[in-house]
Amino acid sequence: MHGSIISSATKAGFDASQIQVITCGAEETDKIAEALQGLHVDTIVSTLTLCGVPDLKDTLEKLVTRILKAGGSFLFYEHVRCDLSPTLAWWQTFWTPFWRPIVGCRLDIPTHVYVEELGLWEKREVWGKQDELPNLFWHRVGHYVKR
Repeated sequence: MHGSIISSATKAGFDASQIQVITCGAEETDKIAEALQGLHVDTIVSTLTLCGVPDLKDTLEKLVTRILKAGGSFLFYEHVRCDLSPTLAWWQTFWTPFWRPIVGCRLDIPTHVYVEELGLWEKREVWGKQDELPNLFWHRVGHYVKR
């Protein structure tokens, strides 16, 4: 997606020569912080990524406290544990050990809950995918603003 991101940024008026692409995982917060050279970012966007992070709570805390500036936005679109249905949540937990080695993610992670639990937000919104009924790949969309 790097090419698309650079192309979109250029169309929006950014100088392509000043755009730095960092290839790393979200959990590599030290590498991200080093590349930013003490600066903080306005926005962190996560799309179907956080379910594969090994220590999600730790990674979220580091991303928000070390990388995101005060007043910055944390945006996510993730499939998460389906809290609306204990039966589906049970099935997500059951299938995760089979699913994770193949696809690399966990079906039973309540990412939206972990983000909320950080308690670092001045604004928070979480909603579902339009017309999505509870299922094994249930989604949450979030927009949080760091205080």
